Amino acid sequence: MFDWKIVVTVIIVMALAAGYVGTNPMVSGFFDTIGGKLSSLTGSGSKGSIEFTFNADKYPNIEFSAKNPTNITVIGNTTATLKSGTFSTKSMSIYNFTGSGSIRGNELILNGKIGKIELPEITIAVQETISSNSTFTSMSADYLTAKDITIKGTTGTLTARGATTQFSGDITITSPSGSFEFYKNNVVFTLSGSASKITIPSAGINIG
Repeated sequence: MFDWKIVVTVIIVMALAAGYVGTNPMVSGFFDTIGGKLSSLTGSGSKGSIEFTFNADKYPNIEFSAKNPTNITVIGNTTATLKSGTFSTKSMSIYNFTGSGSIRGNELILNGKIGKIELPEITIAVQETISSNSTFTSMSADYLTAKDITIKGTTGTLTARGATTQFSGDITITSPSGSFEFYKNNVVFTLSGSASKITIPSAGINIG
């Protein structure tokens, strides 16, 4: 017959052993150290925000949003519609933009609200809706949140967690938020901010 007393005895012994490990600093410290080393080797552990700066010689199509007020500067031919009318310009700076947009090649599309717009001829400081289409030669935004960004076959530099890596290959940045710059200081694409994960297979990088 099956002896249930043996099972009870085993459970009691295991409980006592677990209690001893928890109360003995040397033993618990040993297991904590082992656990920490395993986490670092496997890349597991806390999945917090990764602060980084990244630049590359190309960029993909990007869908983005600005839930927090964002300032955007665009150099290039733009046609925009406000509540007060439609205009065309070769440069504009908009402030306190909230809304959404996309970048496809050198085309920028914006849809949202602004607090102020500066044009070469005039500055409008009123709450306005805006719908615009730009063909930009350079563009920057101080804070955007994008969907995952994957760039294939690029050459670039990544700085994260105190290390800088130059690489050639593919990169995926998961849930990036931060400053976006295009064609500034002879760099095609720069992104500085935070992300939940960054992977560069060719460099063996998997952060997050």
